[in-house]
Amino acid sequence: MKNLSKSYLIIQSTPNAITNREEALVLRRYADRLQRFYQSKRWKEKNGEYFITQKQIEIKIYQSTYGFKIKMGQTNGKYIYRTINEAKKKVFDFIDSGEADIFFMYKKRKV
Repeated sequence: MKNLSKSYLIIQSTPNAITNREEALVLRRYADRLQRFYQSKRWKEKNGEYFITQKQIEIKIYQSTYGFKIKMGQTNGKYIYRTINEAKKKVFDFIDSGEADIFFMYKKRKV
C-alpha cells in the first residue's frame, strides 16, 4: 500500500473533488438567486403586506396571528411562516422548482 504513487491517489480523489466543487457551485448560485429574490425592488410593501408578481403569478405575503401566510393568485396557503424571509424562501423554492407551473397549469385545466 505504501508504494502507491501520488498520481494514482490524485486520480482516485479527483472525481469526488470535482463533484464537491460542482455541488458547491450549484449551492452558491442558489444562495445568490435567493438573496436577490429577498432583496428585489419588485417587492412592494403596503400596510404590512408584501406583493410581487413572478412568472405572471400575483403573490402576497401577509401577517397572520402567528406569523406570515402566502397567497398566490387566488390560492391561499395553509402554512404559517415565522419570518418574512422564511415565507419568501418558500415562494422562491415553489417557483424555482417548477412546482408553481405545474400547480397553476392543473388549476387552469380544472376550471
